[in-house]
Amino acid sequence: MTPVYAYFLPQFYSTPENDKFWGEGFTEWTNVRNAKPLFKGHRRPLLPQNDDFYDLSDPETANRVINHTQEIGLDAVAYWYYWFGDGKRTLEKVPEIHLETTDQDQSFFFAWANAPWTKAWVGNKKEVIFEQVYDLNDVDAHIDDLLPYLEDSRYERLDGKPLYQLNNPAAKGVIPYVLKLHERLQKRTGIELAWLFPSFVMPDELLTLPHYRIGFPPEDVQNQDNTFKRRKQLTSLNPWKKPVVTKLDKYSELMKIHLLENRQYPNFAPTLLSGWDTTYRYKKSGSIIAGTVEEHISAQMNCVREILNADNPPFILIKAYNEWAEGNILENHMFDGKLYDISTLIRDEIKSTL
Repeated sequence: MTPVYAYFLPQFYSTPENDKFWGEGFTEWTNVRNAKPLFKGHRRPLLPQNDDFYDLSDPETANRVINHTQEIGLDAVAYWYYWFGDGKRTLEKVPEIHLETTDQDQSFFFAWANAPWTKAWVGNKKEVIFEQVYDLNDVDAHIDDLLPYLEDSRYERLDGKPLYQLNNPAAKGVIPYVLKLHERLQKRTGIELAWLFPSFVMPDELLTLPHYRIGFPPEDVQNQDNTFKRRKQLTSLNPWKKPVVTKLDKYSELMKIHLLENRQYPNFAPTLLSGWDTTYRYKKSGSIIAGTVEEHISAQMNCVREILNADNPPFILIKAYNEWAEGNILENHMFDGKLYDISTLIRDEIKSTL
């Protein structure tokens, strides 16, 4: 059976950096709690069932949430991994809890979000919270940080190789760093990584590495649409009365084109959006793909079945399990007083039809 994974944001607890740059006690819940509809028919805020604004720095709470990812049918979670170089990390507590909880049997792997942290959410890209550095002398420290996880039996592997995503393969300085990291890890430990590269950024220099080509929506889907790109640019420069809204049927048309372009690659794995609404962070400069979580998954799986089913993708990714401030979640939630129970969605819409 095709494995199904979902990105997991290991945040939802305060950190010194977030306290400093965003305000005391800031987490993604802050954006969610403060959200109000920006126009008639705007489906926000989505709120957790029973007001469960959890704190993932608490081991009992973290394990309860991780257990839930397994209960709804996910075969592994892809933790966003924040390694900035020179030993600097952040949001490491949840993976550490997962590693230390020996009776936690959910599988996991890392998606390295290799980009600087700035205050871009409020239009200030120049104020840097964490700088991303690619120092070749830092490779061994990076490996030391990864090894306890890579050597854990729960770290997800395909064909015996641990999965490791690189979010920005075209970032300046990243290619020689990645090549050295791959070679040095194999020389030190015998472990050879299987890299995950977003389909819209595939530098030739990295294609010699064992890898999977993955979808990374909505960018690699919507960027095919020049009308969307123009509208998004205008909104960023001078916000309209409401954000850029894309209908789900239009997004589905673009996704079919995206899948057709990538089906030629035998190692291509599609990524589904469980929703999209960046107005929690960017307000009127944000973008939205209309529809409920159920409608999103169902429509995109129809595209996958139509275009890729015969090709049997190696796995399916979902973006995401708990990125509440981007409107993509796989947790039960409330909207306008109504409960949306999506606990069986993965089994009903994905696993039962592959």
